[in-house]
Amino acid sequence: MLELSYEVPEDDESRPFPVKRVPAEKPLQGVITSDRPLGTQTHWWGGRTVPCTGAECLACAQGVPKRWHCYAGVWDDKIQLHFLLELTAAGGDTLLKYASEHGSTRGCVIRATRIPPIPNGRVHLQTRPIDLSRYNIPTAPNLAAILARLWNIPLSEVLLPGHKEIIQPIEITTEQKLRNANRLRQPIGGNGLQ
Repeated sequence: MLELSYEVPEDDESRPFPVKRVPAEKPLQGVITSDRPLGTQTHWWGGRTVPCTGAECLACAQGVPKRWHCYAGVWDDKIQLHFLLELTAAGGDTLLKYASEHGSTRGCVIRATRIPPIPNGRVHLQTRPIDLSRYNIPTAPNLAAILARLWNIPLSEVLLPGHKEIIQPIEITTEQKLRNANRLRQPIGGNGLQ
């Protein structure tokens, strides 16, 4: 049976979720939709940011340095776009401090710039709260599911903060390790998230 609808389901995670980084030439502005940002160690490897997978990490084995990246959902009201913001530790630290002070990052207005204004310049993040009872922003995205999909990692292999084990413990075979290694070598955009 074909089931049609006039509305997009709120939990539809099959839709692409674009990833944005702070541009060098102009500020990035928006409202954080995530309750709290999530971060992980990453590598710049194969022309893109990939997660460090620990003991089995091929980038680590080849001596590629790690960098911590932070991710949060952001709503840009001007262009009506809900996207995933990627920040390095400097910008992520500002968001985590905001979350500690306010209990959440949801409703935090951000203005992010690069100083100096070059592609790899340090990110400077200005924050201020808004009254969420007066503004309508999208529901908080499931960051763990989005990142798992972005990096082609089964959600069952994602360890969330405050948990001692992965969502569903699994045993990884040699065949699965090879498959995971090959997935990390796929070109950008191979998973529908760009």
